Amino acid sequence: MTKSGNVLQNINNNYDQLSERYGFTILPRSTRWNSVNRLGFISTYLIRQGRVIEAIEVAERYTEYQPKSWQAYESLAKAFEANEDNLQALKNAKVAVRLVDNEVNKSLLLAYINQLTEAPE
Repeated sequence: MTKSGNVLQNINNNYDQLSERYGFTILPRSTRWNSVNRLGFISTYLIRQGRVIEAIEVAERYTEYQPKSWQAYESLAKAFEANEDNLQALKNAKVAVRLVDNEVNKSLLLAYINQLTEAPE
């Protein structure tokens, strides 16, 4: 994130170099609650930095690596919301609701969906 250029491209370059060095595919961490190098954190960080298109790219990669993760789709929804694309945000938030594994997170996601549907166009 500190290097100049596109964050996802920098991530790809770094992990491609590691994979080549060690002789097998190494992927970035998509989840790990306490790691600032996880894709969910990077996407949120990029949103805060105003780098919304890059945040969407990183969140999309997160959903590719973790297609059954409600957190991945929530990250993607929030990135689309930051890009003022509430339709895509809503679509991904609904996927997150279908994947969520507990009632607390489900109720939070449903409140988020409600917020998106009430947002002015």
